[in-house]
Amino acid sequence: KMKIRSVTLCNFKNFRGEQKIDLAPHTAAKQNNIILIGGFNGSGKTTIVDSIKLCMFGRRFNGSILSWENYHKYLQLAKNKSSAKDNDNRFFIQIEVDVDDTYPTYSLTLKRMDVK
Repeated sequence: KMKIRSVTLCNFKNFRGEQKIDLAPHTAAKQNNIILIGGFNGSGKTTIVDSIKLCMFGRRFNGSILSWENYHKYLQLAKNKSSAKDNDNRFFIQIEVDVDDTYPTYSLTLKRMDVK
């Protein structure tokens, strides 16, 4: 099993700057594995899901394999435009996961950024 502990978005779509979303369970049972994300239309719910898929699957995030050219075009369009006003050129997605299909459980950090 793999459990996502956190998602960090840096200047991805409508998320400006570095934003970390904590998804780790904080109860004594630690068996809770349902996360609900709610918000108004346009608040970034789909962006969070898209960022997880993009971080995990790269060019294959949308179910097909994008060409390198189209992948880089997508990444350019996904960069937060207003972050350039702050001279903040960082752009990445990072997820931290716990993998507990073996003993001991281990953690992984996956990070995607445009390095064109």
